[in-house]
Amino acid sequence: MKWKELKHNGVAFPQPYEPRNLTILINQEPVSLGPNAEELAYAWGKKRATPYVQDPVFQTNFLSDFLKLLPSKCSEAKMPEIDFTQVHECQAKEDLLKTDPAYRKKLAAERKLIRLQLKERHGYAEIDGTKTEIANWMVEPPSLFMGRGSHPMRGRWKPRIFPEDVVLNLSESAPRPQGNWKEIVHDHDSMWIAYWVVREFILKNLQSPEEKTRKLATVCYLIDNLAMRVGDEKEEDEADTVGASTLRVEHLKFHPHAVEFDFLGKDSVRWQKTLKLDGEDNPVRKNLIEFSRGKKPEDLVFDGITSESVNRFLGKAARGLTAKVFRTHHATETVKKYLKSHNTFKPETPTFSKLYHARMANLEAAIRCNHKRTPPKTWEGSLAKKQQRLLELKAKPVKTETQKERLEARVEKLRLDLELQKKTRDYNLNTSLRNYIDPRVYKGWANQAEFDWKKMYPKTLQRKFLWADRTRA
Repeated sequence: MKWKELKHNGVAFPQPYEPRNLTILINQEPVSLGPNAEELAYAWGKKRATPYVQDPVFQTNFLSDFLKLLPSKCSEAKMPEIDFTQVHECQAKEDLLKTDPAYRKKLAAERKLIRLQLKERHGYAEIDGTKTEIANWMVEPPSLFMGRGSHPMRGRWKPRIFPEDVVLNLSESAPRPQGNWKEIVHDHDSMWIAYWVVREFILKNLQSPEEKTRKLATVCYLIDNLAMRVGDEKEEDEADTVGASTLRVEHLKFHPHAVEFDFLGKDSVRWQKTLKLDGEDNPVRKNLIEFSRGKKPEDLVFDGITSESVNRFLGKAARGLTAKVFRTHHATETVKKYLKSHNTFKPETPTFSKLYHARMANLEAAIRCNHKRTPPKTWEGSLAKKQQRLLELKAKPVKTETQKERLEARVEKLRLDLELQKKTRDYNLNTSLRNYIDPRVYKGWANQAEFDWKKMYPKTLQRKFLWADRTRA
């Protein structure tokens, strides 16, 4: 999105932890807790009635962060040696207090008031003079990482985020929000205009005489052509996620006319794609073979390359360009391509049919970006109910032509709903819809299709993308 003026008050941060002056016992010896250690112990205590506290991996990961905050003599403590009784008793008293309806009502009212005040200050931005709601204006609070399924990092501590960790994007003339921010940037421009320049830049540097430059260009080629993540841009609570810059030799398999990639990507989701590379002299193929030669399976293909060096390299092609822009481009172009081939509708085409194709375009983007998910536990049951409902509708008797037409429309709507549920079983559509697909693509298509493009988005995203309504699609 291009803008001339952008003003906001920065993001809001969760309330700091209020210490209760708690103590734990390690081998029957009392150990006083500092505020940071107590916050972790308190979070652990909140899980006391769940299966997580019995999970060996969860325990080990929790201790790896917790013990660092205790005196050095406690660094080798094991979970059976630690007594959290005082923490549990404190929480039991607080839980008992919350059973009082009057207290609960008072607490809820106070929290609501604080949130409304914070939202009024941080929940809106002014874009070219128009007040626009921000979807995510509150920084995520610190917590124990839960993960999905048997995530190897479950139990690790997701630390508190401070202003020193946050980069803000503002107009040059905008008032600087109070706080010691990591950086203030003024990025007005989209990267689409310079995109062809970027590709020329990458292709040219694939054959650079400097090895590091060839590595950087090869990483960027993979990011561009496979919509691969950059690699080491991950939080401490994430598992050993792999991307272009952190590929290991074991993740590559060479074929006569292609290279196969197979590894665990973000959220430990398997990432498996094949890149066709014809000819022995293909510079990408030659580079991948060269950078893998003589290394062990567990060695990095692009040793010495980081996400920072990749973004610096891309910045030479277009100011402010980063690896994430490629994923934004590919998601948007994938949606655009699908919608272009599904943009001729008859006047009588129902809205649900148009919405189906809009969702299918979203699915194509999710597939392109490998946004996989574990199907919800309710998925099978939900599908079975819809299938049963479809059978019932088809068997329903009709008396008039009008009833027949209405029933046929209901059957078709449910059939498309079923088809979409089956096709999206393993994919998360929200990630690309929220973070990568330019809403102006949907708006432009919807104008032609006589379809309300906002139907694609939940209310929070409708508010976030209000700016798209004021632009020419």
